Amino acid sequence: MTRFVKFSTRFLVVSLAGSMALGTAAAFVLPAVQRLAFGTTAYNSRTPSLAPLQQRTTVLWSDGSLMTQLYNEQDRVAVRLEKVPQHLIDAVISIEDRDFFKHEGIDFRGYARALVRDIEGNTRLQGGSTITQQLVKITQFPEAERSMKQKVREANVATQFERRFSKEEILERYLNEVYFGAGAYGVKAASERYFDKKLRAITVAEAALLAGLISSPNGLNPVENPGGAKDRRDRVLAAMVDNGVLSPAEASVARRSPLPKAVHHNAKYAPDTHFLAAMIDHLVEQDTPAARALGPDPERRRARIYGGGLAITTTLDRAMQAHGEEAVRAGLPAGTPVTSAVVALDNSNGAVKAMVGGVDFAQSKYNLATQGARQPGSSFKTFVLATALEAGYSPDDLITGESVCSFPKPLATTPPDPYVVRAHGTGVMSLRTAIADSVNCAFVRLIISLGHGPVGPGRVIETARRLGVNESDLIPVTSLALGTLGVTPLEMASSYSTIAADGVRHAPEYVSEIVDPEGVVIYRNDGTSGKAVMRPQIARQLTEMLQGPVRAGTAAGTLGSFPRPAAGKTGTTNSNVDAWFVGFTSQLTTAVWVGQPTCGDNDDPECSLNRYLGGQGFGGGVAARIWRAFMEPAHDGLPIEQFVEPDRALIPTAQFINSDGRLGRLEFPEAPSKTTPTTSPPTTSPSPSTLPEPTTTTASTSTTVPGP
Repeated sequence: MTRFVKFSTRFLVVSLAGSMALGTAAAFVLPAVQRLAFGTTAYNSRTPSLAPLQQRTTVLWSDGSLMTQLYNEQDRVAVRLEKVPQHLIDAVISIEDRDFFKHEGIDFRGYARALVRDIEGNTRLQGGSTITQQLVKITQFPEAERSMKQKVREANVATQFERRFSKEEILERYLNEVYFGAGAYGVKAASERYFDKKLRAITVAEAALLAGLISSPNGLNPVENPGGAKDRRDRVLAAMVDNGVLSPAEASVARRSPLPKAVHHNAKYAPDTHFLAAMIDHLVEQDTPAARALGPDPERRRARIYGGGLAITTTLDRAMQAHGEEAVRAGLPAGTPVTSAVVALDNSNGAVKAMVGGVDFAQSKYNLATQGARQPGSSFKTFVLATALEAGYSPDDLITGESVCSFPKPLATTPPDPYVVRAHGTGVMSLRTAIADSVNCAFVRLIISLGHGPVGPGRVIETARRLGVNESDLIPVTSLALGTLGVTPLEMASSYSTIAADGVRHAPEYVSEIVDPEGVVIYRNDGTSGKAVMRPQIARQLTEMLQGPVRAGTAAGTLGSFPRPAAGKTGTTNSNVDAWFVGFTSQLTTAVWVGQPTCGDNDDPECSLNRYLGGQGFGGGVAARIWRAFMEPAHDGLPIEQFVEPDRALIPTAQFINSDGRLGRLEFPEAPSKTTPTTSPPTTSPSPSTLPEPTTTTASTSTTVPGP
């Protein structure tokens, strides 16, 4: 006789007995048996299976310590049965299914009660469900309406579960699957939520409280309904005594235990920092190796992040992040609309070591480090210089950098005609001096020398894209040389990091390792994915030239005494609306932007940083100050490393540059007023105390362009 025939016979006998006891005619029982047969026919060929458990993901700092935990609809941490305290197992079995280890998945007496209610027309079926049946309901029929037919279906699948899985497997899955209220699924998450402690540490009273929640996880919440929760807990304790797993004395002690007063949310339903939000976007929306390791499309990647039970080790350095946040707090006056974005990258592999996307994520989730495209001002001149060096220009080439310059069309593509630039400048100088002092006219002339009209700017855009500015919109206009088109701090940091890494581009990376719940590494960033995009000789020449702004140029007043070799470039837009400093050591590159998020890319005096910063609202002032406040402690414990010098023998002979390019000979339209060609960075720049941070004013017939 098959198990199902035995079940049907026993079910019919018990049903008839129950019906006769109530004086109900047998005719009412037969339809129930027919419904049983219907359910069995539909499901007797079903092969039950259990989908992977949805589990929270753990996010770690770069040193492996816990940063946060993420979940979506179900906050769960799966745990092996042997890790569950025995008194919790006893509590659950005693109140939910005391004969769990004796039956074959079905409680016949409970079914008799359910059948009688069905005969009486009561559609709210309760009782009689074993732990196995409950597991079937949760995993196989989560949305099904409660009816006798459905109970029969669940009973049928329960018998199959008992054949396919061991009792221990069923109990383990049940304890990890069941809902305990307050967003907690499974016993481990529930122990955290209600008691803020590890599962192994819960007491008998706490175990009884959890077991009591299963019947009504929302209605018996101990914080919202302490009376109901206590009554149910005490019923569980009594059931444990009746089942012989708890002594009356132990139950009496447990009844006097206090209930929890608060619900603890250790896991996060959504990211709560700018970095976490950027990391999730990196793993879900972008076509990156880490994202591809999680799945072929955003939907599956997101589901795996929030429910896949992953362990994600980020690149974020805990100490550096704290230094970055403190540098911003200390560098800006409180109570003003001025804020700052900071992003720091490891030059060896592109790892994001620190990210400040604004003053407070709770106030604004808009990430100014990755989403806030702002005019970079003169910090964009580095791309013009890089393009020129790659085209064969020499750091010692001479160029005119007067205080006012005018360029008619078709030389310039920036309207109006003529394009007029006003800033400081004193005549002929080397490119070394031009970048150190951030001379606007020299760089407008330099970009035009690379090709009239859109040609030169187009070449500069190609360089910027190659180095790391690959998201923001750039158009080939002459004013591009002065940073009039918006870019993000992350793009600027990434580009300068490419220079610092000898021309090897590493895309910004948020994650160093991803491990699945079984301990299998599904992604690891080993730092070998870099791509050479610039010749080392050019990168080293740029690095040498970018030490000029730090040592004797526009940032020297703030950074001249920086205690290790550093290179970088200031940037300030018109009316001091945006202030930048982007700089690097051999190990770390950091971009700093300061401004008002609500101010657009314009020269509105109302948006001037000087209104709040006492005349320090420029790149070499507030931005460089925040950069230094971060970079000094960020290098604690790191060796002092010198930059690799370029090969002097490979540096081209100096020539003179005009709007048509390099002339092939030194030709001075006027006596040099600043410096003659050298083979080392100049030492004759004005002192930091007298060198202004230029902001450009323009003639009435010109457009507004930013200064350094």
